[in-house]
Amino acid sequence: MSLGTKRKLAIVTAFLHDPDVLLLDEPSGGLDPLMQDNFIQFIREEKKRGKTILLSSHIFSEVDATCDRIAIIKEGKLVSTFAASELKHNARKEWKVEFASIDELEKFCQKDFEISLVKKESNQVHVVFNDKDANRFLAELSNHKVNFFSEIKFTLEDYFMKFYRKEGESNVK
Repeated sequence: MSLGTKRKLAIVTAFLHDPDVLLLDEPSGGLDPLMQDNFIQFIREEKKRGKTILLSSHIFSEVDATCDRIAIIKEGKLVSTFAASELKHNARKEWKVEFASIDELEKFCQKDFEISLVKKESNQVHVVFNDKDANRFLAELSNHKVNFFSEIKFTLEDYFMKFYRKEGESNVK
């Protein structure tokens, strides 16, 4: 049997006797994308039926799509637990802005915003602020010639990597 077929068989076997609590370790590893999506839908349905499912996985999209609470373990110790909705509704935002010129970039950098990254060669900055400062940020951008700006979504993987990055290692991709 292929790895995917073995995984499907293991999943069916785990749910066969309709247990109230399941512990699943990397359950969708080896499944093709279509079967992974089917697995996620199945887990959601089982949760609606009242199942308690403990899922261990490094597939962040799977964790994001199925879990209500998330825990991160490092070196055998629990380092963080949180409701999945807390991450999705985080008030701290990061935006990428590309200015029309280096002069516009430098003018903006003199303002009172937290700048996490400056790329002078492309006239770009990453700006970090809380939701409450969004109007001030947009008002300031309107005073500059901007090519584009877009939000950099903070993901579960980003949060996870904060715990596993080496001291001093950059988070720039």
